[in-house]
Amino acid sequence: MFDRSFLPVADIEFVVLSDTHYCRIPKNYAQNKDDTRRTGDWSERAAQAINLAASLEADFTIHLGDLVETHLAGTELSDGRAEARAQFDRYGLKPYFVAGNMDIGDKPNSTVPADWVRPDDLEEWHSQFGTSWYSFDKQDVHFVFLNTQIIGSELPEANLQQQWLESDLADNLGRRIFVFMHIPLFTMERFEPGFGSYNCLDEPARNWLIDLFCDHKVEAVFTGHTHFAAYNRLGPMRIYGVPSTTFSRPGFNEVFPVLPEHRGKNDIDKLGFYLARVHSDGVRMHIIRTNGETAESLSRRKRLVTRTSLDLPESPLGVYLRHPLAPVTGGVHAWPDAVRQHVRNDYPLLACMELGVRYLRTLASDLYDHVQLQRLIMAQDEGMHLTFVWLWSEVLDLSDAIDRTRTHIGTVELQIPSGLLPSKECMDTLSEARERGMEISVAPFLPRQLIPGKHYTRNRIGYRVDELAELDQHLTTMGMQLDRAVCQIDGSNHPWDQFAMFSNKLPLRQISHLDFIVQFSGFDEISQADLAAESLFASAKIPGCRLYYDPFTDVDRSTDTSNGLLDRLSNPRPAFHAIRCLNTILYGSCTSDLTGECEETKLSGRILRLIGKKRCLELALPNATLTINLTGSDNANIEINEHVSVDLKTGTSELIQ
Repeated sequence: MFDRSFLPVADIEFVVLSDTHYCRIPKNYAQNKDDTRRTGDWSERAAQAINLAASLEADFTIHLGDLVETHLAGTELSDGRAEARAQFDRYGLKPYFVAGNMDIGDKPNSTVPADWVRPDDLEEWHSQFGTSWYSFDKQDVHFVFLNTQIIGSELPEANLQQQWLESDLADNLGRRIFVFMHIPLFTMERFEPGFGSYNCLDEPARNWLIDLFCDHKVEAVFTGHTHFAAYNRLGPMRIYGVPSTTFSRPGFNEVFPVLPEHRGKNDIDKLGFYLARVHSDGVRMHIIRTNGETAESLSRRKRLVTRTSLDLPESPLGVYLRHPLAPVTGGVHAWPDAVRQHVRNDYPLLACMELGVRYLRTLASDLYDHVQLQRLIMAQDEGMHLTFVWLWSEVLDLSDAIDRTRTHIGTVELQIPSGLLPSKECMDTLSEARERGMEISVAPFLPRQLIPGKHYTRNRIGYRVDELAELDQHLTTMGMQLDRAVCQIDGSNHPWDQFAMFSNKLPLRQISHLDFIVQFSGFDEISQADLAAESLFASAKIPGCRLYYDPFTDVDRSTDTSNGLLDRLSNPRPAFHAIRCLNTILYGSCTSDLTGECEETKLSGRILRLIGKKRCLELALPNATLTINLTGSDNANIEINEHVSVDLKTGTSELIQ
């Protein structure tokens, strides 16, 4: 079911699922006519997720809790857990289980909407699954499993778990430690309120646990419960929130501007689980999207599992953050009406990691926004280079921003209002930034420009090919050197042809490298996917360039509305998958020997080719389908069939006979 041939070799692979919510409808249960539980979809979605997980054939599988739906009790709860476990048995999986609040009861908090953990349900869990806190070793990694629902309770088991955990971590000090539990440590930040929140641990247990993790240098923590993917950091410790395979939580949909169907429970594009791959330098999390599928069929077309940013160091792929990287929303339902919970949308950052993005281009104002800056620093730690953009004026002073955050600014870009050529004062400011260790770049900001595909004049950012010579001569006259200049790929011609024209202008005397903005327009998702794929494919002909897609997230509240790589729910559009797959195929191995050619077909389409000594890649347009022909691998980690066709819009591949 999955093609992992482009992934680097990992030391350990494991699957992490959460919140499958097997639904065993009890007798006399009152159902709404639109309740998805009535149709059995929840259980069927879980079954398909388990089927996909089994097909990955990882070293082991972990389930982070909420095996069953909450309305069960007593004998029915025990029977429901047994039936849920049987789903895994059907596909030959023997997971390591974590107890969830739906399985044994909620944490002891007087504001939560369900019963607290009951001794009889906890005893029953232990009889079915074994003790709910335990650990094991795999190679050099120590795996720890906790029962978060009893932490802070008066049950005797809470003290037993605490003593065991302190002893277990002390015995494994110096080893790599991964922790798995149901309820998250926190939602946004460490010191947010716990009392009144259904979604995180309470104090003082939370900080006891965090301090313990930090003291013993826990590397990664995996949690479920919220039904949404999340990513947090505490120092070097990474905290991963695992989504549900079954349904989305209505309250958390307040993070997004559009409410999905079924009152927020059916945002199916977010359903899925993670394949975790452990390397010597960390863990890579690969999202496996299930999209609410219920069919249990094996297809010959495999899903391409792609690399994350850290494993694509040669990729030019970047995105322009017109919207914040980490939108924050207040008003998520925390249960008491006296509490307004704030939640951060981590999906844009996670999407960047999934795409294999290497470059983020964002606004200088993010340097002064604590939430955004912290998330950008996290992106930097995940292998992304940060470019901050200022609008040039003669009163601009960059010294404060650079002095405060110099380790996080990779490139300083100045946009020149109403002009093509930077003034001497502008270049002097950039030169000061370079002396402080920054790359420097310029882009023209030109209002009232005729833009291909637009009826009215618009603002234009970036140089056109016929303007580069003038810029280069201007810099020569001033005796100034630029690291980069921003150019535009517009709708005037095919990207392949535009990149060819830019390539013919290189090398330039005073400009070391070019960056390109690929501007999306309109709502035709298929054309947009073709444009995205062709641009990334063509950029391979210009070594050292960076390619920024704009917008990253849909722009639908301005005059020029447009689809982005993500919709307003932060779910991928076809263009997202096109460049996700192509990025890994192109830059998961060496591209230095590739040359290009273009062929017009009889069916008004085009075939673009990149040809190297050991492989040929053919991109068919307008279909965004890639054919890979290998005569031998140029990377020992890649073992791929000789002829493979990849549908870039879906990420599925097929062996060509």
